[in-house]
Amino acid sequence: MDRKVAIVGIGCRYPGGVNTPGDFWSMLAEGRDCTIPPPDDRFDASFFWHPNRTPGKLYSRCGGYLQCNVFEFDRQFFKIPPDEANHLDPQIQLLLEVTWEALENAGIPPRSIRGSNTGVYVGVTSSEYLMMTVSPFSNISQYTNSGTNSCMVANRISYEFDLHGPSFSVDTACSSSLYSIHLASEAIRKGDCSMAIAGGVNLMLLPGTTIGFCQAGMLSPDGKCKSFDASADGYCRSEGAGVVVLKPLDKALADGDRVYAVIRGGSLTNDGRTPGIANPSYDAQLDLVEKACAAAKVHPHEIQYVEAHGTGTKVGDRTEANALGQILGRGRTEEDLPLYIGSVKSNFGHTEGAAGVAGIIKLALMISKGQIPRVVHFSSPNPDIYFDVLNIKVPRALLQWEGDGTRLAGCSSFGFGGANAHLILERTPSSVPPAAVANSDKVYEKQCEKGTGHETIMLLSGNTKAALKEQIGLWISFITNKIAFNEDRFQQSLYTAANRYQHHAERLAIVVNGPEDAVKKLNLLTRGEKLKAAVDGKVPEGAERGKMAFVFSGMGTQWWGMARHLALEDPVFSDVIQRFENVLKTLGADWSIADMLTKETNPDKINRTGTMVKKMTSTGWAHKKHLQLVVENDSTANLLWGSNNKTRQLSVSSISDIQSSAVGGKPSLHLITEKRDFTFIFNSKEGMESWRQTLWTLVNTALDEDSESEDTYL
Repeated sequence: MDRKVAIVGIGCRYPGGVNTPGDFWSMLAEGRDCTIPPPDDRFDASFFWHPNRTPGKLYSRCGGYLQCNVFEFDRQFFKIPPDEANHLDPQIQLLLEVTWEALENAGIPPRSIRGSNTGVYVGVTSSEYLMMTVSPFSNISQYTNSGTNSCMVANRISYEFDLHGPSFSVDTACSSSLYSIHLASEAIRKGDCSMAIAGGVNLMLLPGTTIGFCQAGMLSPDGKCKSFDASADGYCRSEGAGVVVLKPLDKALADGDRVYAVIRGGSLTNDGRTPGIANPSYDAQLDLVEKACAAAKVHPHEIQYVEAHGTGTKVGDRTEANALGQILGRGRTEEDLPLYIGSVKSNFGHTEGAAGVAGIIKLALMISKGQIPRVVHFSSPNPDIYFDVLNIKVPRALLQWEGDGTRLAGCSSFGFGGANAHLILERTPSSVPPAAVANSDKVYEKQCEKGTGHETIMLLSGNTKAALKEQIGLWISFITNKIAFNEDRFQQSLYTAANRYQHHAERLAIVVNGPEDAVKKLNLLTRGEKLKAAVDGKVPEGAERGKMAFVFSGMGTQWWGMARHLALEDPVFSDVIQRFENVLKTLGADWSIADMLTKETNPDKINRTGTMVKKMTSTGWAHKKHLQLVVENDSTANLLWGSNNKTRQLSVSSISDIQSSAVGGKPSLHLITEKRDFTFIFNSKEGMESWRQTLWTLVNTALDEDSESEDTYL
């Protein structure tokens, strides 16, 4: 039960064009207010608006609306039939997309977890789409219930991604998604699931719920959440969706995952009996935070920040802030940092079923960035909150997160029926450094470094040609964005695109040498130009996926420096080389393949066509290069086999015919253990002479025709 849980992936859609974790952070760092009047595709806001609390009308002019058409859905991407998709709640559609993005953000190809014990926990409070589609009753179809029932919000994700862990929707009103994240983390701790997808969703398609809250006097007339401010006059309704991918911390570290933050622990409580069912309880909130600290095994004064519920109601803000200050802030010494409190609701309103996960996303980004954003609309502190006595502060600007680097913080979410949740997060413990990216990954990154002279492959894909074109544009924007881009990110992103993204049917591979070269080639492709350095194609429908084909090339294909980084840095690769070296010694060789592979200069000038051909006609030189090529091929096969054991095809040329029979679709290290084929190549002078004559026949014409062949590069 002490197992910590890591947040390794984030997906989101929130107001203000917040469609990625990067967008979310930009919105926070800039301190933007993202509320707007209702879009025309929802309802006629002018018809329903009235300045007073009039039955059937709403007095709140603005809300936090998504800047997209929420009724658009790429059903073909998820292979959902048209009739079924038409009856699918847009909240489910939105969550399917955001879940996919969260998994890719975590570096987990979504199709790679099919059949896994992954749990799905989703907060959702209503289905306004159901109310829109069942009148008249003749509109009801065989897909209505499965497309709009709240249980299906979670179950549909499990179905589409083929996940076999626990799966259920949670409705505790405004705390639904934080309840979901807590339940998911506890399930991971108990071993009920190996990984979890947790979050929430809320869409405002009809005016009815807003009218109801206006009648209760809960909403702000101007549609702004003025959290903890003296001018607070109600909250602003909002919509959105958020998903976090959770894994056991030890597993995340072992897998080399990026960890945004770690969930230490949390608690769930209820207000019980209060003067009214929607009235908050000061005592219940004290109890909630105290239990959360106990579960997380932290002292209250260690908490440095709380992402509060902070809706911007006078009573709610006063109750929450004073309770937080009483248990976390009071009694701090001068050496202690003050307790900062904030609320993302000041940026885009209260997303209700998606509010708790919005707070967790904000907190996870703050912890990973080491900064505390300001609270929008905060200028005059609420006089009913005892800021000074309780050592509470509300950030008015983007602050650096001071302290010892632990970055312990809490997140609160309260349902208006009394269901409360509080989670405590922290930075990845410095005492447990993340597992280094596999050595082969490091090599891949090194080959991407600008100025190394090593070209590498950029892989892009899309479900359609249009999607692939969009990917090209996104890559150009990413690389040329000076705020987001740096050399390290380019290297890491190439690796991630190749190894930790889902590859779709329409594919494109480009040979690039650094970011500037990549942008140049991508721009040429967008203009429709053909490049020798780019290959595209489409995976046939129903083609078997995940198979690997080994291509064992013959002489003449090598270039200087080929496999040099692997030989120097990859343990699997270098281990195979060492075993070949041991065999060479037993055969009486007085030279080293390892030395040939790791030379810092190119004394043989093997990249040059003329030099290469002349040296290859020398039996002794060619003999060594044959052995080097065999070692490179076999070492690479063993390295790749570790990541994919589904090899089904072999393509061979010249001397590699021998090697293919050795590998034969499985890396038995036949050349090492039996030594038969390796010994044959080592001793085969007649074979080398025959090969030399064949080579000369093939290239002598080219040498006669090209007097500059010494400077011609393969």
